[in-house]
Amino acid sequence: MMILTQRSRNYLVAAAALLCCAPSLQAASEEEMAAKLALMEKRLAELESRLSDNEQKTKEVKVLATNTGASNRGILGGGATAEILSNSAWRNLRWTQEDQWKTVVKGATLEQVQDALGKPPRTVKSMRPQVDLVYFYETSIGDKHGLNGKVSFRKDKVIAVIKPDFSKNNAGR
Repeated sequence: MMILTQRSRNYLVAAAALLCCAPSLQAASEEEMAAKLALMEKRLAELESRLSDNEQKTKEVKVLATNTGASNRGILGGGATAEILSNSAWRNLRWTQEDQWKTVVKGATLEQVQDALGKPPRTVKSMRPQVDLVYFYETSIGDKHGLNGKVSFRKDKVIAVIKPDFSKNNAGR
């Protein structure tokens, strides 16, 4: 004769209850799994599409960077900055469009600037007491031939704006 402990009896009762209810749980589980699988397949298709778009953009930038030489000017070297701007690699950056800068004026909020121009490529917390934060919108750091703009903030309000010189490039057109 076998003696069961209270713990063993509890496990047996739980197992018996699970066996009794298993068919209904399995049916509900299959429906839930089918719904989850459908959602996951939809999400996968969306992600694959975005990945494909981003891979194409990356190829464009690599081709342009390779074809422009290997000088040390700009982030990509040579005339890459102007070449990229004249082509489509920077087309999705709102701040490279002259019209987007029209609403960036003294007194505008940090959120308004980000809505108009997007997030900046570079931000710096200022050490100067009259300036809290500076947004730098640049195609390359220190390159006089690229597009360079700057927005300074004090208490999340614009206090100074230096717009890019769109006459030097065709990016704003």
